[in-house]
Amino acid sequence: MYHILNIIFMASTLLYLPIFISVRKMSHLMSAQLNKPQLFIFWQSLAVCIGKLLWVRPIISYLKDEMKKENMYDLLDYLDRCTIPIIIQLTYIGCNKQNLNILFSLMRKIFMRDGSIVQPYIINNPVTSTHLPELMNN
Repeated sequence: MYHILNIIFMASTLLYLPIFISVRKMSHLMSAQLNKPQLFIFWQSLAVCIGKLLWVRPIISYLKDEMKKENMYDLLDYLDRCTIPIIIQLTYIGCNKQNLNILFSLMRKIFMRDGSIVQPYIINNPVTSTHLPELMNN
């Protein structure tokens, strides 16, 4: 059952190619220029391909007899459970310009805080010592 579901999953990704071509042909329409549906298809395909690239290492380990078959299936199942929600969220965020802008502004706030910048402190009017004139007189 696991293999059948993954074959269907990969086949559905390949079916995006004719959809992508069809949408590109309709790019002269105002709604297609405004919404850019080909970007959604691109993000979906890219996210699925990257998610499935995570499979390569466990499969190679199994083929080299470094991992048991049961452990490989457990790891692949775990990877699927982690990557499928991420794929869904990434494609949702990637299909809408407003969502992307919100994400980038949030990431700027998290990783580029203005308060964490260290600046040198410059003294414009240095205060002279009260003992300086006494030392000059001696």
